[in-house]
Parts: sequence; structure tokens; C-alpha cells
Amino acid sequence: NDTKLSVGRDRRMRIERDDRETIEGSQRNSVFGRMMSSVGADKLASVVGDFLSLTGGQRVMQTIGDFVSSAMSHRVSSEVGTTFTVGASMIHMAPDCIIIQSPKILLNPGEKAAEQAALTGDAPAPVAAE
Repeated sequence: NDTKLSVGRDRRMRIERDDRETIEGSQRNSVFGRMMSSVGADKLASVVGDFLSLTGGQRVMQTIGDFVSSAMSHRVSSEVGTTFTVGASMIHMAPDCIIIQSPKILLNPGEKAAEQAALTGDAPAPVAAE
């Protein structure tokens, strides 16, 4: 049974309990105006193949808790620059330079100190001279 629905003006739908939709083939949505969605609890998405997201303007992501990303490799590419800021520390990469600004910079502080900083977010305490 094929069904075709055409709504000439506005459409509203309200579902009092659960809603489930199964599509055996492909699905395509086109919205020529603004699209907004609101989820009152968790939102879970699982994609078996590739996932592509394109934005013609700015893209802003804001997370109140942790943001975790795991991949075989990460690539970030910028034409003008990329800036990482955490508190008073900043790393800016431009096509012609890299700027590192921080109250304290530690290079190769040792594996234990690096692991502790990654776990707690705190800079390691200075090591007493022997």
C-alpha cells in the first residue's frame, strides 16, 4: 500500500506516547526554512557507514559537561587559523606561525606528570632538585 500525503499549508502532529518509524529503503528530508529540534532527555545516533555534516555558515557546538572524541586519527584543517584556549593558556596556529601563551609551559615533564595532568587537568607540581 503506497500512501502520498500533500498538506497545502500548516501541519501539526502530537503523539501522546512513543513513536517508532522503520524505513527499509532511503529517507530524504528537505527544509527550505529554519529547522529546529528539541530533545528533553538523551539523543542517541548510530551510523553504520560514513557521517557527513556540511554547514554554509558558522557552526557552534557547546557542551556543558565533557566533550570526548575518539578516532583512529583526527585532522583539523583551517585556512586562516586554529586556536585552543583553556583558562589563561592559549595555542594559536596560523599559516605562518604558532603562538603558545601560558603562565606555565612544561615540555617533556615525564610520563607520570603528563598522565596525571591528563587525568586531573592540573599542572604537575614542581619537582624538588636532587
